[in-house]
Amino acid sequence: MRGMNRRHDEVNWTTVRRVGIGVVALAAVATAGAGQGVAGADPAGLEVGPHAASGRNGCAFISVTGGPVSGWNARAEKGCGHPSDPQPVAHVQLTGPGRVNVNGPDDKSYGTYVVGRGYGAGQVCSSVWQKTRSGHTLIGRACQKVY
Repeated sequence: MRGMNRRHDEVNWTTVRRVGIGVVALAAVATAGAGQGVAGADPAGLEVGPHAASGRNGCAFISVTGGPVSGWNARAEKGCGHPSDPQPVAHVQLTGPGRVNVNGPDDKSYGTYVVGRGYGAGQVCSSVWQKTRSGHTLIGRACQKVY
């Protein structure tokens, strides 16, 4: 070190620190997404499921976020046709892994929904049941997989 320019030494160490920080940041980004293929994937590699998925079928709508290990949140909603259309007297049911089974009340409103939270992999479904004289009839089921 003797005979070296002190200012030159400081510049070299600054450059080394900047390069080192860049390499650490790049390694963290590469590790966080390794083998996941989804943004915000679990860095421990425990979850590969979708972070957000939704779907519609008949009068049922489902929206799911999260994964099997950290837990998933779901919203099951009913709505037949356009909001201004006459709605059947029906209720929405949310089912999923971990014995999740949430039912809303029978009503004629468009957009009635229930929410639930669960853990584990499997199918999360929104089912809409129209009230009949003899019970209920399924008029829509939308499902998303949590894996």
